[in-house]
Amino acid sequence: MACSVVGEGRLCSTDRLELVNNMPLGPSAGIVKVEKLFNKDAYLWRASPEKFVMGDVLNENIAWSLHSIQYVNSSPPQYETASAEKRPLPPSADKRPASVNFCTLTYSL
Repeated sequence: MACSVVGEGRLCSTDRLELVNNMPLGPSAGIVKVEKLFNKDAYLWRASPEKFVMGDVLNENIAWSLHSIQYVNSSPPQYETASAEKRPLPPSADKRPASVNFCTLTYSL
């Protein structure tokens, strides 16, 4: 099965309890801020009643399958963890990327 790159963005979170379009992200998904489009007519991995193609979500956060995210630096992000010297992170912060994570969004044809 061939894949096509439909956009680029930044992986913001993989916390399954975070909300995207008022819905929990869930397992095997990431929140991506879409910064560049290559195929504005490609369907979203998780559509909403108002938005269902990539052209609707430029500069917005969307849910996307982790299996369809390719990291530009060729490796998955490293996540922050609490250490003995630091205060514990809030529950929502323990899954946030430690640095900016550029990625491409692929779509199976």
